[in-house]
Amino acid sequence: MENIRNPVKLKQYRQMIYEKLLQKMEQKEVNHEWENVENTIIETAEEIIKTQEKHTRHKWWDEKCKETISKKNIVRKKYLQKRTRENQEQYTQARKKASKTCKEKKK
Repeated sequence: MENIRNPVKLKQYRQMIYEKLLQKMEQKEVNHEWENVENTIIETAEEIIKTQEKHTRHKWWDEKCKETISKKNIVRKKYLQKRTRENQEQYTQARKKASKTCKEKKK
């Protein structure tokens, strides 16, 4: 995202797309034109903007937190499909466990 916010890079990106599209505008079939446009945009973005690594916002977030949250979400879906006391209790327990796990990781 930082490269696309840079006005110099953005101008360079736009200019290169424009130039490449002008070179490839000889196609008469719509599907070929669309493929050319799509490929041009992707190629230009890879050249100018480049891919950037995603940075996790929290260092405490790990596989254990992710696993407990996903288990909680599965139990929640089950509870939403069939609202019984048993399912509600399972969901409450799963929420507490997920919350506890993440709180411990934060410390």
